[in-house]
Amino acid sequence: MKEFKETPLGVQIRKTDQVIKSYIDDYLDKHMVDNLYAIESLTLRFISRHDKKVSAGDVINRFNISKATASETLHRLEKKKLITMSSDKEDCRKKVLTLTEKGKIASKQLDEIFNELNKHIESCLDDDEKETLSSLLLKVFNNLNDMGGK
Repeated sequence: MKEFKETPLGVQIRKTDQVIKSYIDDYLDKHMVDNLYAIESLTLRFISRHDKKVSAGDVINRFNISKATASETLHRLEKKKLITMSSDKEDCRKKVLTLTEKGKIASKQLDEIFNELNKHIESCLDDDEKETLSSLLLKVFNNLNDMGGK
């Protein structure tokens, strides 16, 4: 613990992010039939929460990932029959993403799983600590965006 506290904040945030991703991957591996990776599950939930057309570009922007990572993620979801990709009628260069019935069921499962994960992550914090942490993370996030980060 002392070693963690002595590392720069950026490294602490990155290490925490890696632990959360690993925890999500492990949890999904144990509880989901389709063996989804964290980015796949987040992408499914993102698509399910939007009434408007969701495109590959929206996924890239939302998760700050490369086109290659987005493409790989979307093709894996399509191969697992959780989404369909079709050309946008207004702009044939755009791929519109739609959940299949199987994808809708998986998305509901994911909502339950992520609610449990968030409860576990937040269980060591009281309400004031949650609010403080959230405010501080937002401050760092905005500072990085102001510097030109994605």
